[in-house]
Amino acid sequence: MKTLGKVWLYLMLLLAMGKQSFAQLGGTVGYAFLGIAPTAKAAALGGLLPQNGTEDAAAMLHNPAGHASKGIASVGYNPFGGRFRYSSAAAMADAWQGTAGAAVQFIDYGTFAGYDPAGNATGTFRANAYVATFNYNRALGPFRYGANLKLAGSSIEAYNSFGLGADIGFSYKHPKKNLTAGLCLQNMGATLQRFTPNADRAWPFQINAGASYKFEHMPVRFFVTTQQLQRWDIVYLDPRYNVVIDPSGQQQPQRKPWSEKLFRHVAIGAELSLGKSVLARGGYNHLLRKEMKLAEGAAGAAGYSFGLGLKLKKLQLDYTHMFVSSSGGGNYINLSYAFGHQPGA
Repeated sequence: MKTLGKVWLYLMLLLAMGKQSFAQLGGTVGYAFLGIAPTAKAAALGGLLPQNGTEDAAAMLHNPAGHASKGIASVGYNPFGGRFRYSSAAAMADAWQGTAGAAVQFIDYGTFAGYDPAGNATGTFRANAYVATFNYNRALGPFRYGANLKLAGSSIEAYNSFGLGADIGFSYKHPKKNLTAGLCLQNMGATLQRFTPNADRAWPFQINAGASYKFEHMPVRFFVTTQQLQRWDIVYLDPRYNVVIDPSGQQQPQRKPWSEKLFRHVAIGAELSLGKSVLARGGYNHLLRKEMKLAEGAAGAAGYSFGLGLKLKKLQLDYTHMFVSSSGGGNYINLSYAFGHQPGA
């Protein structure tokens, strides 16, 4: 049993060496639902949370080296509006000289009306997706390392897709200062069954890293996260709108300033402690704001998020509203129960 951790990580590394795409932009990958912020806390702090330190069983979904000590379980629900619903459940406990856990995520896209090529109604059908995650991580001094094994699937009417993937992560918690950091390689996988023979799209692989710091005697913890580090230029400019006219009257693609390339990798957040039991959070994701901006220039509050956390003995309740477009956003609700210790203890 002592070698279980090594065997688990070797398995994840073998999966990581499989078919990958290191040059992906939105709309060009499969299983895009894997990019949904997995918890209310992550959504409130910019949508990503590779840093260690969150007291939630779903920490493994942020970073497989995320650690919830002792035993803890959590459930989450996200009614995005319309037909879209996201729900999750996770549990972690100390095991095999480390921590082991499992999580299930389910996305319900709702019911749709079906029609044949001639336009005749064929009834209704449903669309959904799911992810089952199995985690193991352990400590090495102030560092932690871990891996996830993922089983992901999606169903649309009579069409089904299934894939196998992995995450590998590392995290660090300073033994004296209020500093945490993390690095995560997410969604390294391959599709085993496609919707159709020609529907072959890579998993949404990405490398995320981040850090958080709380200054002494200040009730605020600051978070900085960098996303999609596997590619420098993640700016997508729609050629239908982003063109300029050169002196000869010809249309030329609009240039991408280096500052825009830089800031699309960055998400920021802050967590304010309002006493022993209440936390207020806020965040901003520049990539989300730019990608959800309308062609006419309207973005509304897209990219911004805010939330609250409430600690009650062994229970913790988190709520977040995340704006994803000019027309609004979605709500996240998470409830955690620490059956081995109190959250944050």
